[in-house]
Amino acid sequence: MLDERNGRQRRHGLERPWHPRQVIVVSIFGLSVVCAGLSTALLVPEAHDLCDLVVLASVAMAIAVLFGVMVALFIAVSTADTLATKYPRSLHPGEKIARCRSCNLTVNSRTKHCLCCAKCVEGFDHHCDYLNTCIGTANVRQFRLLIAASIAYLLVQTALAIATLLVSSASSGAKALVALLAALPAMGLMGLFVLAAFQAYIYRTGMTTFEFAVHMSRAKRKKHVVQQHPATKKPLPPSVHLVMLSSTASGPPPPLLLQFV
Repeated sequence: MLDERNGRQRRHGLERPWHPRQVIVVSIFGLSVVCAGLSTALLVPEAHDLCDLVVLASVAMAIAVLFGVMVALFIAVSTADTLATKYPRSLHPGEKIARCRSCNLTVNSRTKHCLCCAKCVEGFDHHCDYLNTCIGTANVRQFRLLIAASIAYLLVQTALAIATLLVSSASSGAKALVALLAALPAMGLMGLFVLAAFQAYIYRTGMTTFEFAVHMSRAKRKKHVVQQHPATKKPLPPSVHLVMLSSTASGPPPPLLLQFV
């Protein structure tokens, strides 16, 4: 099974080469840790009694615990074995099976061949550049927990940074550094809220990210055909109903690798 892009199959997300977006995300969370440490240090002098110290220590402990949970989930998602089994583990009544010409596997309808990882992924949801791995049946639950843990961590860390800017009597330079360190994690937090909302939507509808993208593409093509030929009552051409069974990060759609049997 050779990778169509780099000549080999990717085993997991922590395998080199790392994706630039993956490096950026890790760097942003690294900045958040530095920001949390600096914020805590600047707030210690403002703790005038035992109660203040207990509150500050509790917040710092919460940040440490949430960060640990987030790192554990990050590793779990990144190192999960998403490769499809030789034969489908389960089939719905009447469901078609397909044969991947690249992996030489018999798969069900929700298994897709990822060109980035050069392997068939069971329950394929999407290929995540930020984790440098595919999200599928093996790790989608941990992926959603990772989103939730990341939101919780960044919320507490951002709140601590804001409290530092409002309460601390430190120099303006120290406060400016806190604000600078907190900026990127705060923007990442907003992106995570959008991602969480989308994941909640597709979970409720029972779709995967890939199926949602295909659905939107079909709807767009159908609307375009209707606008081009409003008077026709003929069924749409086969190309409109084509569902891509291979995923690619960018560029034109690749040839179909899965052949229904």
